[in-house]
Amino acid sequence: MASVRGNRFLRNTMGLYVAMSATYLGPLVTLAYVVRVLGHSTWGQLAFAQAFAAIAAAFVSYGFNLSGAREVARHRDDRTAVGAVLSDVSTSRLVLCAGVLIATAIGWETLSTLRGVGILLWLSVVSSMLQSSSLLWFYQGLQAVRRPVVLEVGARVASVVGIIALVRGPNDAWKVPTIQALAFACAVLVEYASASRWCDVRLAPLRMTPRVLRRAFGLFVFLVCSMIASQGTFFLGFLAAAPTVAVYAGAERIARGTTSLTGPLTQAAFARISGSVAADPSRAAFDARRLLGLMLALGSALSIVTYVLAPAFVRVLLGATYSGAIVPLQIMALIPALSAIGNALGVQWLVPLGHDRALGIILFASVPLIGALAYVLVPAFGVEGMAVAEVAIESFIALAIFVVTARMRLLPWQALRK
Repeated sequence: MASVRGNRFLRNTMGLYVAMSATYLGPLVTLAYVVRVLGHSTWGQLAFAQAFAAIAAAFVSYGFNLSGAREVARHRDDRTAVGAVLSDVSTSRLVLCAGVLIATAIGWETLSTLRGVGILLWLSVVSSMLQSSSLLWFYQGLQAVRRPVVLEVGARVASVVGIIALVRGPNDAWKVPTIQALAFACAVLVEYASASRWCDVRLAPLRMTPRVLRRAFGLFVFLVCSMIASQGTFFLGFLAAAPTVAVYAGAERIARGTTSLTGPLTQAAFARISGSVAADPSRAAFDARRLLGLMLALGSALSIVTYVLAPAFVRVLLGATYSGAIVPLQIMALIPALSAIGNALGVQWLVPLGHDRALGIILFASVPLIGALAYVLVPAFGVEGMAVAEVAIESFIALAIFVVTARMRLLPWQALRK
């Protein structure tokens, strides 16, 4: 049984790494192309619109990628229970999509900075909502990720090919989110059609939505605040001109893309740990301790590589006119190592244990903190100041999660001694 479980974990990890390769390489290829074709000003506007859209999409995700995967992992052998989870999440996400569109309309009317990016804002929001509607979480909980991996890799490849084929200049910027939206709409539709193999696919009654949202509220606060705190481009968009935003956005995309390379390992581990927390706590604690070590090693290696190769990354991916992105990227090279701690102890350990609220409080505190740091540092130090603010927030989050976990005596090695 252990051998079967281990082989399944390995297969799902490898499958997620295939998906992550497309997730990482696709945006980098797109980035290298659009920054050259669109120019500084238009790319800066698009980057700001996409940063806003990423935050909007986090409201649609609502933490279901974790809470839903956790519930599916716990009941994967119960077709009725699995179907109920899928129905509840799907219905709740439709309600949240409507709420996000209303909130975007209000922001459009009240904030001139949002109106300044024009139709790019709306297209980016729709594109991000479709990408956040992926059912990868569902198949991840079932530990059957092959099909959604193929679909999402196909969607990202199609997006890259379409953008390179159709985007020729600044006036074509609207085509970038439009192409991405169409590709992911197709992938999500096929994912839902394929889900019928595992359960009945239907919408839940609307009256169930408040209960579903309350149940995942702790994770919602954690993940939305985490997304906001990681979007330096969003904060910079209110404090600097589009060309400056363009330079910083390029550096941030590279740094965050590098950090995301740890994603497949943590996603596969999440389903494994969530499934064994109740059945075999000692095994879950052992897996969490091993994951922390792997994450620290991988995160530190990525940080070193990013710092050393920052000039080459900028030259190849962004071009000579973006040399101002080198120093911010070197500063943000610390992010992979710092996020490894928070991810391994927080998302991969405290969440399976049900301590979502503690994580939510930490991340909620980080949002006004990064806003204040940006307000103080950007006028004085420009893009380098924004990079320092992001690193400071990642340090705060990692330290706070470690301290909280230790105070609860839930560090994996502490749990093993219980």
